Order: sequence, then C-alpha cells, then structure tokens
Amino acid sequence: VIAFHGLEPLYHEALREESADAGGLSWRYRLLQEWLMPFMLRSACRTATRVTCLNSNERDELVRRGWVTEDRVDLLFHGVPPEVYLPEKPARQARKLLFLGQCLQMKGVEYLRDAFTEIAHRHPEMRLVCAGTLVPADAVLAGFPPVVRPRVTVFPRLARLDLVELYRQADIMVAPSLYEGFSLPASWHRTGNSSRS
Repeated sequence: VIAFHGLEPLYHEALREESADAGGLSWRYRLLQEWLMPFMLRSACRTATRVTCLNSNERDELVRRGWVTEDRVDLLFHGVPPEVYLPEKPARQARKLLFLGQCLQMKGVEYLRDAFTEIAHRHPEMRLVCAGTLVPADAVLAGFPPVVRPRVTVFPRLARLDLVELYRQADIMVAPSLYEGFSLPASWHRTGNSSRS
C-alpha cells in the first residue's frame, strides 16, 4: 500500500511558482522533483495493491498521470484524537496567534513573518506561538525583525497534550501554507472550535 500525505509533484509545482521571482529552484532540486521523484512514485504506485491520498485533487492527479487506476486509489483522511475536542471559549479580543508547522518555505513562513510583523506594529498586545517547527527557536526567531522577536514563542517539538493546551490558549489559528495535502493543524482547530475557524 502506498499512502500519500501530500502529493510530491503538486507540492513541487507550488514551490516552483513561489520561487520563480527569486531565481527559481536549483537544477539539482528540479532534477530530483521533475525526473527522479515522479519515476519512483509512478513505479511504486503501479506495483501497489492500493494507493491512498488525502484529497480528491490528489486522487484525480494520480489517475490523470496514469500512475494508478480509479479502482485502486482511495481517499483516507487524517483522524482526530478525542482530546482535541475543546469546550467553547467565551468571546474575547484576540491576543494570541498559533502557527503549527515546520519552518519550511512551503508552509508559508515568509508570509507568516511579514503578516505578524505588520499585525504586531498595529496591535501591541498580540503574540505569536510557532509550534512544531522542527528547527531551533533561535533559527525561527532570526527571520523576524528584532523589535517583534520578544512577542514570538517557539516550540520546536511538542507532546500531543502540550499541543492541545496551545490550542486552548490560542485565539486565532494561522495556516499560511502554499500547499497542503490535508492540513492536520487546521483540521484539529476546526474540530476543536468550529465556530471560530
């Protein structure tokens, strides 16, 4: 069984578009993503008994490319553990933003930095939490202007229960990703408090 958690060629297309103004992607990366990766994925899909993916756009792309027939591909969504179901919170002025994701270009971190910097200048009470970055806090903070860094908290890794607590404390979930197969952080947020998503 081949399980896609975001279809690599679609991810690559979005990244190629995003990097066009900055001179594009390196030839090595393009060789990997435009020749080697599709060859390996196509070979794996054609020999697999079943293929799963997270959304209908990816399923349609797999079939369109001829990597798998419609009868061998299924949609299989992320599950949500029961502890993320949060009680309704009383309305209040937003003070804390939560970004959950790796510190990668594809996750829209440049847009996050620019947007939070602008928001921080207009709203001195606003704070940003970046969780699950998988890179050290200093590396994440280096991308923010020095004036807003004290208002950004970074958790490179978190246990599930600690993550649930961050969801409870946050007022707004931000998801600036350029491409997602199926955004697990956003789905957790919607499940936890659908009236504010």
